[in-house]
Amino acid sequence: MSKQQNQTETTAASTLDAKSTILIVVDRQSTSQSFKESNHSFTCPTGTIMIGRHHSGDENGQTLYMYATLKAVDSSGNTVPGTFEVENSGWSSPQKESSSDFAAPRNQVITAREHQGDENGQTWYKTGQIYFNDRLCYIEPEGDDLKITVKESAGVWAKKDLPIIHRKHTGDENGNTTYYFGKIVS
Repeated sequence: MSKQQNQTETTAASTLDAKSTILIVVDRQSTSQSFKESNHSFTCPTGTIMIGRHHSGDENGQTLYMYATLKAVDSSGNTVPGTFEVENSGWSSPQKESSSDFAAPRNQVITAREHQGDENGQTWYKTGQIYFNDRLCYIEPEGDDLKITVKESAGVWAKKDLPIIHRKHTGDENGNTTYYFGKIVS
């Protein structure tokens, strides 16, 4: 694995004492191009993480992803200077989409998704670890208040300003998809 660097500009310096917690938050957000669900692969650009997904229709419908760069802030909300890297792992084993339940390994976030076919087709995921100034960031799973369940075909964004760490789908395009998000701490 090679570390990929995100050259996020920081806007202010902050002096932290040894007991300070650095939170990693979403900075600049972008939306992918539109993909035909039944035959696509999307990987977040270098140094970004997946924070949302939108799908409309059946397997011939369109899928978009939202991804973001990151920035570090102290407990007062001041930007902490530094660099981010997202070190990607390999692809997961395939899962049948109509009964898929993929959770990123501990302290990892989802950085890519590929799907082939209809609800009986296969879905793969890629995950990554986030590093801030060469220090591994920890991912704290959020509670039920930060999960989103949507009808797969509804054409609704499932998005938070947090990384997606788990996706679960049951049934065809009329089934529900649940997204779980996590908080990043350095």
